[in-house]
Amino acid sequence: MRTSWSKLTAVAISILTVATWLWAFIARDLVQRYTRGERPGQYRGALDADLLDDYGLVFAIAHNAGDDADTAQAAVDHNTDAVEIDVIMVRGELYAAHAVPKWLGTRLFRGPRLADAWEIATQAEAVALDLKDNTPAYEAALVDFLRQRERDQVVLYSRSLESLIRLRDQLPNVFIYLSVPDRTAFDRVMLGDPLASQLDGVTMQHAFIDEEVVTTVRAANQRIIAWTVNDLTRVNELVRLGVDAITSDNLAILELLGGRQRSEPLLRRRGAG
Repeated sequence: MRTSWSKLTAVAISILTVATWLWAFIARDLVQRYTRGERPGQYRGALDADLLDDYGLVFAIAHNAGDDADTAQAAVDHNTDAVEIDVIMVRGELYAAHAVPKWLGTRLFRGPRLADAWEIATQAEAVALDLKDNTPAYEAALVDFLRQRERDQVVLYSRSLESLIRLRDQLPNVFIYLSVPDRTAFDRVMLGDPLASQLDGVTMQHAFIDEEVVTTVRAANQRIIAWTVNDLTRVNELVRLGVDAITSDNLAILELLGGRQRSEPLLRRRGAG
């Protein structure tokens, strides 16, 4: 009887230990998400394909690396050409995070502030702001933020074409890129909306980029950014297609593409030759 009881006790202690560790992991993730947002999925992965002879015309953008100070600095240290920052508004203030926390999260959320993310991101050649809102208050706060900070190479991403045009009217020096999740959205806007001619380019989910998409963008004298690409085989395919920049979580890809001497900048005015 004592032996059986000892075994049951040992099993109970093991289960309790595992449950405690799981809860600690889950709790840590929840605390991170509700107080600071999700940490970017940055890593250094192997380049598991043959290198092309030349990557000199394709720029590197660190995927939402600006949402965390450590990942932003890591991207800069690996020679990325641009740092991407997701921009949300919480309690009337701009923060660097992918999504607004739900329920009690808006009260618990404490950063990082966009201003702090900006200080690190501006070490790169360009800063890309992925806009997660298009309300009047959000746009006004963003305009005020950027007017206080003089910088040539700033690109705004949004899924709202109208919001991008409103922002360009108030911030004539920014570059505006429509964020395109799939081919249907691309065709609807780029082939059917006359306002699309005012864009400097598109940033598009890489799986939907093919020769026809690139040809359409080039015909409009615009540029195309592919997101999010973490393996070299697909990078090579996109380079051959003629994309202008690749967004990645993989530090090895950022280092491969970034920091090169080029004949022209990452961002270029619509209509420029």
